[in-house]
Amino acid sequence: MACIIMAFVCPGCGPKVSARVEHKTVTKWKYQPKSSVGIPKGLIVEEQGDRVTATFCDLKPTEGFEVEAPLARGQYVAKVNAIIIPLGMPVSTTLEQWLQFGGAHLAVPFDARAPRLIGTLAVSGTSQSFEFVAYQQ
Repeated sequence: MACIIMAFVCPGCGPKVSARVEHKTVTKWKYQPKSSVGIPKGLIVEEQGDRVTATFCDLKPTEGFEVEAPLARGQYVAKVNAIIIPLGMPVSTTLEQWLQFGGAHLAVPFDARAPRLIGTLAVSGTSQSFEFVAYQQ
């Protein structure tokens, strides 16, 4: 009973627990289509420690950055120095297998300090580029 009381009285006493908290940085990138009928796209990049993940999404056709619908999630792949976002990949398939099969994906070389990112959408042997501009609120 005395130990329990001491734990409340002396919170600095007892075992030391080291909680290493890694800061998460979130950046947003916006692609604005040249055509008025095109759908703006967004890229939301989260960096935490060595891990970089991204969500590719449709945006509402506004001046801001309002997500209409998330399309796919991906991650940074050091081997190709880019964020790879597989599109339509079955859950049972690994990213490496999907790329070997020629599966649809968006590849975005990533530098958080860049003012823009150029992503390449590869689908069935064809490709299309997207220029994402850093979005500042």
